[in-house]
Amino acid sequence: MSQSSKRRKKHQEVEEGWLLTYADMITLLLCVFLIMLSVSQPELKKLKEVEKQLRQQFGTQDEIKLITNTDNNPPAEKASPFFSIMEHFTGVMKENVMLSQDVFTRETKNGGEIVIRSAPMFKPGEAKLTAEGEWTVDQLASTLSAFGYAKYVISVEGHTDNIPITSAMFPSNWYLSAARAAAVVERLIVQGIDATKLRAVGYGDTRPEVPNQDLDGHPIEENQAINRRVTIRIENAN
Repeated sequence: MSQSSKRRKKHQEVEEGWLLTYADMITLLLCVFLIMLSVSQPELKKLKEVEKQLRQQFGTQDEIKLITNTDNNPPAEKASPFFSIMEHFTGVMKENVMLSQDVFTRETKNGGEIVIRSAPMFKPGEAKLTAEGEWTVDQLASTLSAFGYAKYVISVEGHTDNIPITSAMFPSNWYLSAARAAAVVERLIVQGIDATKLRAVGYGDTRPEVPNQDLDGHPIEENQAINRRVTIRIENAN
């Protein structure tokens, strides 16, 4: 073999080695792209267009499958019974503009909780449910019955602000918060909720959501209104 032929062969080997490296890089990039796409939720129309472009790019008529979640199902954790209960109850409450502003839901480690401000539920210093309060609890009972609650424990917690109360019926905020929680539980029982799944707890002003007063000790009325609330915890019994 001549010297010239040897040089051409060596040059060809260098070119082929570079092409192999380039091809490997493109393959790795494609794999990364497919992995990123597989954990996203693209629109089906766009997904088909990507498949078409990939076939054209790589010169193949074989079908390219891109794994993705196109069934529009919510994530597993959002499909939990707790989420369904809270989502349905919130939807019902939104039909009542006045009450919807005082109802909030959130997920917890073992389930979920519904927070209802006391303003529409009780008159100041009282533990008897108002007409709006009865309607709200009735809607909650209906939701619990519709979605089932046999595997859960339902804790109703009463909370107050830090303004002391002293009356013949309620000598302290502890009594008032416990009485309000009991009133909600009793209404749930009247509406058919199993009493063995319920419990009432009064916390007084010991667990505020936000500070009742500023750093100078002045009351913050907006925060006090937030802290006056009833919280319904729906958690797994196990």
